[in-house]
Amino acid sequence: MNARRVVSVALALAAPVVCEGCLPSNDPLDLHLDVVSIAAVIVAGETEAHVLAGFPHRPLDDPPPSVTADLSGSGWKAPFAPTALADCEGGPIRWPIPLTCLHAVLPEAVREGVAYRIEGRAPLGSFTGEAVVPAAPVVVEPTDTLRLKPSGYQLPVPIRYRVSSEIGTLRPEIAEIRDSSGDQPDAFVIPDTLDVEADSATLTVDYYTARPTRITLQLLGIGWNYTRFAEASESNPFRSPFPEFGIRGEGVFGYFDGAAVSGPIHVVAAAER
Repeated sequence: MNARRVVSVALALAAPVVCEGCLPSNDPLDLHLDVVSIAAVIVAGETEAHVLAGFPHRPLDDPPPSVTADLSGSGWKAPFAPTALADCEGGPIRWPIPLTCLHAVLPEAVREGVAYRIEGRAPLGSFTGEAVVPAAPVVVEPTDTLRLKPSGYQLPVPIRYRVSSEIGTLRPEIAEIRDSSGDQPDAFVIPDTLDVEADSATLTVDYYTARPTRITLQLLGIGWNYTRFAEASESNPFRSPFPEFGIRGEGVFGYFDGAAVSGPIHVVAAAER
């Protein structure tokens, strides 16, 4: 899974959640048209970062928000610049509001356990945020390539894992899949979220090829700013003053957080002869 894909996982997660969080309140004055929602996740090991910013109270055909931002690490500052919406994959498709995608090239890779700061300006004022990148999830088992027989087009993959208390959301992802012809069949993995309090699970990979297939899985751990944002937006619409989840500022709500990816889980799926 490359940097863009990891980032898009977290941003796409925000898409339906944020819209639910922007349901009208009893006071129409709460729905200021220039309020901006911010989704930002930095990933350990990556030298790029993205921010997805949108106008949650404006129709899709309105111009997107003008947002500037910088990301600061240990002794450095990197500016964000507007880029194509495709660089924030997932959001534009699942989040039908005017959107701006920002991209920054970092002078060094994002590091686990390090605090980062974001500063910027949106239409209603400035905003800031802080986040500490969590330690990566650890795959305890399997320690070697699993060779499994699928049941139809489903492949059960037992795993054992360990996560730190810094991780609030744990997601399994397909990093790569190729069948014996070299094609990349359609595939997805369930469940989409694992229990951070547990230490084992069985993942089910649904894939659509009868050929022997090699699959690489990994676990994405996201911090508590994002996790608490998701939990809050599922139960209550946001109203002013907006809650803070790593982002604060005038007319801005959303989250800024860190994430880290486990080592790979290699699986070979082939029917027994």
